Amino acid sequence: MASASASAFAAPPASRWTGPLAPRGAPRFAPNRCPKPQRPGPARDARPPPRPRRPSRRASAADATSPSAASLDSFAPGDLLRLEPLAADDASAPPSVAAAASAPLLRREWFLEVLRVAPDGASLVGLARGAAFVLTAEVSSPPDSSARFRLAPAPAPDQPSLATEPWVRDAFPAWRALLADLQSDRIYPPDPAALLLGSSPGSSPGNDPPPALEVLRVSRLTSYADLRAAVAADASFWTDGTPANAPPMTPSQQATLNAGELLAFLVGARGVVMTQLWAGWNVPSGGDASSGGGGGDALQPVDAPFVARALREMASEAAAGRVGVLCCAIEGVSTRRGGGLTATAHANAAPWAQRAAHLASFGAQAALVAGSPYYQLLVGTILGYTRENVDAHVAEKGGRVTRAVASEVEKELAALSDAEARTPWRDGYEGAFEPDRGREGEGAGSRGKRGGRKDAKKTKLARGGNRKKNKKKGDAGSPGRSVEDVEAMFGGRGRR
Repeated sequence: MASASASAFAAPPASRWTGPLAPRGAPRFAPNRCPKPQRPGPARDARPPPRPRRPSRRASAADATSPSAASLDSFAPGDLLRLEPLAADDASAPPSVAAAASAPLLRREWFLEVLRVAPDGASLVGLARGAAFVLTAEVSSPPDSSARFRLAPAPAPDQPSLATEPWVRDAFPAWRALLADLQSDRIYPPDPAALLLGSSPGSSPGNDPPPALEVLRVSRLTSYADLRAAVAADASFWTDGTPANAPPMTPSQQATLNAGELLAFLVGARGVVMTQLWAGWNVPSGGDASSGGGGGDALQPVDAPFVARALREMASEAAAGRVGVLCCAIEGVSTRRGGGLTATAHANAAPWAQRAAHLASFGAQAALVAGSPYYQLLVGTILGYTRENVDAHVAEKGGRVTRAVASEVEKELAALSDAEARTPWRDGYEGAFEPDRGREGEGAGSRGKRGGRKDAKKTKLARGGNRKKNKKKGDAGSPGRSVEDVEAMFGGRGRR
């Protein structure tokens, strides 16, 4: 389901995923308008002072860092926050802050997906890099300095455990079995303390206090409800592929790209979508939780913001029989280390089901780049990319879609099903469940049906921006194929 050659989500080939022609990325949000200046005058000056208002939920970075606003009350479950740690030369900054600029996006930036907010707004619990953390507001000394925040590992009960989730068991049984195996071997999920330290938890004395990240600024990028509304309003950003000479994506676009692709499928804008559930090539050789494999180095595509939420929605739709999900690995290769596991989801209608089954039949992986023009066109067409953008992607890789190649692809697709590939394949989808837990002490539904605030405005997209290219494809289909065999056919791994 998508992977970009310059992926921001993984150092190796797959910590990000977008297809042979990946969607441009997360929405680009229009800047807030500045309020009109108030002209002084007797009539205005004579008015009584305005009644204090509750802080806006759309807090800005400035709002979140002023001493008088050292509170997280302006954020809500389902929001995506961007944290700005203290400068690397600050004595209190941990080693992880000084990450190299060339590191994957999820290693350079801290994006926190809010799960719940304390009633007093002093703290919140959220997900980042595949683990749960507590963000606490605390005014630094002296009192007149900028407010700071502290990010620390959440208690064990709050840590995610996908292997034990019923929706994973029911919709993705192969993934659940793999997750249980990885968890027992301490390969995944990552250790939150190690993520903060940027090294193995074993590297610090056992009697040391838990690590924490000093944060200078906290800003809201978007919310899950806003992202879904943006996709429903115009999904072309996540469905058409990358145009030629497209500008690079911003960090916020990259952060929500994966979830946006899944939501584009759920709203009906695309009939097939691929998702890399596990990228074994991201795991360091011999790595486990004590040597770094589970300590933050093995970041996975599912660790990107909102991806687990979107997959849970997909599982709910699969349980209702409205969509189908096929999981496939690379045969002959250990999935845990070196191999991969991809979910190919499809609408339960022709030709989508037949086309998804065809992708799975040759072990297509969302995080392996399709190399030959034939497979680039085949996979790009199945995933819904425009022919113009597929051609641009092939040309960028040094190939060319000839008339003969295009004719062969048309014949192969026609042999799968003679039904017309029309989108949207459904209308009116508004979400399958309420994914947020609300504030501590409140019911899950206290924020409104879809997880965001009831009065949340739809996010406006700035059309344009880079679409991640390289949708990764798997190998062409015989059993016993290795990763090298797959790469020989599809052109090698892509850097996500």
